[in-house]
Amino acid sequence: MKVILYKPVYEKMKKHFKSMFPKENCAILLGLKRKDRYYIKDVYIPPEQDDCSETHIIIKNEYYEDAKKIATPQKMKVLGDIHSHCFDYPYNDCAPSEADWRGVWYMKDSCNIRNPIFGILKIDKNKNRFRSDITFWNASPPIDTHFF
Repeated sequence: MKVILYKPVYEKMKKHFKSMFPKENCAILLGLKRKDRYYIKDVYIPPEQDDCSETHIIIKNEYYEDAKKIATPQKMKVLGDIHSHCFDYPYNDCAPSEADWRGVWYMKDSCNIRNPIFGILKIDKNKNRFRSDITFWNASPPIDTHFF
């Protein structure tokens, strides 16, 4: 799997997530999937995200529906979502939590998104300076474990 993220889209997300710091926030990823590549061409940033705090965010089903209305006329699809992890320097991590993994399965099953991806854009603040990093995952099915 490879994610192609257009720089203006990345800058748009960073600007938004930094403006919401220290609260987590989300965006819905819009673009195209071709074979094993995801081309992220735009994001839908829900205007009112009231279910967020410094430690979590609830990504509502209506955000995906609103994003589909924007993506379809532009011949794009909803590819998944991204949210921020916000911490003060030096602690910060792009690793998904258990809740993040449950969210991607919800996105796949309830929102009918085939092979969704999700990302975490970490934002940390050291004095007056922000730093960021981004990582994406796909919704691979769990691997069966057999014990002998």
